[in-house]
Amino acid sequence: MLRIPDILMKCILFSWLVGI
Repeated sequence: MLRIPDILMKCILFSWLVGI
């Protein structure tokens, strides 16, 4: 399992929400 930095996780989540 890859460890994803919390900052990167939030960035991806934010981008996903904006994409919706």
